[in-house]
Amino acid sequence: MKSGVRLSDGPPNGVSDFSIAVIGDIRVETRARLREQSFGGVLYDHLEFTPIDSVLSGTAINFAKQAVRWFGAVRVISRIGQDLHTEEIVSYLSRLATSRTLSISAGAPNGRTIVLRDRDARRILIAGDTSPIQDLSTSDIQRAEGDIALSDAAFADGYLMLAERSRAALLAALRTANDNGTVFCLDLVPHDMEKYLSLDGIRPILERSDIIVSQARTLATLIGLSNEYPYKEQNFGELIPGLAELSEKACWYLRHGDHDIGKVTVCQGGREISRYNTGFDKERSMAGFGDRITAAEIHDYLSRQRTKSS
Repeated sequence: MKSGVRLSDGPPNGVSDFSIAVIGDIRVETRARLREQSFGGVLYDHLEFTPIDSVLSGTAINFAKQAVRWFGAVRVISRIGQDLHTEEIVSYLSRLATSRTLSISAGAPNGRTIVLRDRDARRILIAGDTSPIQDLSTSDIQRAEGDIALSDAAFADGYLMLAERSRAALLAALRTANDNGTVFCLDLVPHDMEKYLSLDGIRPILERSDIIVSQARTLATLIGLSNEYPYKEQNFGELIPGLAELSEKACWYLRHGDHDIGKVTVCQGGREISRYNTGFDKERSMAGFGDRITAAEIHDYLSRQRTKSS
C-alpha cells in the first residue's frame, strides 16, 4: 500500500513553523461507552454501569487539541453562548490556542452533545438542535480576517453549511483564505450530508477548497455512485474521476475501510496520489482519532507544497 503521510504525534523534529486557523463549533459533551452491549443487539431496555464523562468538545476544540501537536500557532474562531460553561470555555482556549476570536450570543446557552459508543466502538452522536455557531456571521469572520490571512492553513467542517447564516460565514472565511494564499481544508461532515444539502448546495464550497476530507461513501452518495459499507476499493475507479469534475484543484482525502477510517486514499485532478492505513485497528482511544489524522495530513500537505516551491 502506498504511503506518504507520517501519522504520528507531531512533525519529525518536534517543531513546526506552520500555523492554522480553526473555525467551528464549541459544545459541552457527555460521553459514555458500553462495555457489554452492541447497538445491534439491543432489542429491549438495557442497563449498564459505565464511566460517564463531561468534556468541552465541538470542532473548534477537538481539532485544536490535535493541531497543537503539528502547528506552531493555532488560532481558534468560534461563536459561543453565555451560561455557566462560558468562563470555562474561554479559560480552556486561552491555555490551548495561540489566539482566540470568540463572538458571544448573549443569553443563549452553549451547545450540547451526547456521544455513546457500544462495545464495538460504533458511535451514536446526538447534537442539540440549537447552538450559537448557527449564528456565526460574516461580521464575525471579518473580525477574524487577520487570523485567517496570517495562517498557512484554515480548517472548518461541514456543520457550518447546515444553517444559512453560518454557511455565509463559511463562504466569507473561504474567500479570505483564497485571497491571502491560505490553504483551506474542509472536513465534509455530517457523513450523511445528502439528508441536509444537495450537491449543488455545497458545490461552491467544494470548488474553492484546497483540501477536502471526507468518507468515500459520503461523496459517492452525493454524486450518485455506489456507497455500500465497507466501501469497495474498486469503486475508486468511478469516484476519483467524478471528484475531479467537481474540483480539479482540490486534494481529496477519502476515508474508507474499517469504521470508514481504517484507510485513506488521496487523489487530485483525477489521479490517485497515495493510499495508506491509518492504524485505526490498533487504536485504543477512539476520541479525537479522525482529527489527529487530519492534522497530520494538513501538515504533510503544507510541507509538500513548501518543498515544491523551494
